[in-house]
Amino acid sequence: MTAPPCMPRNPDNPLLRSARREASWTVAIWFCALVYTVGYCAYRGYGREFDTLSFVFGFPDWVFWGIMAPWGVCYAISALFAFVVMQDAPLEDDAEVNSAAGGEIAHD
Repeated sequence: MTAPPCMPRNPDNPLLRSARREASWTVAIWFCALVYTVGYCAYRGYGREFDTLSFVFGFPDWVFWGIMAPWGVCYAISALFAFVVMQDAPLEDDAEVNSAAGGEIAHD
């Protein structure tokens, strides 16, 4: 289907669109982690009595659940994103690269 003449075509390279999509996912994950971390730490860390403080793996509970746990979740999401969602794509056509370098294209 072709675009009507009054509408401009999207000249974006598919690699650019992919990079923008991956960047938007990264910013969204970062923003969610920021809101959770700052909100949780502000709510659970400030104005507490010392007697109510408990420890998880040697960290104060608000530090563990507000910082360490979200970092672990972000690490897992980042690994999943890198291995499943992101795709490797060639930057240029192999024939263009070989002809620009002055080489011959090897045929198997």
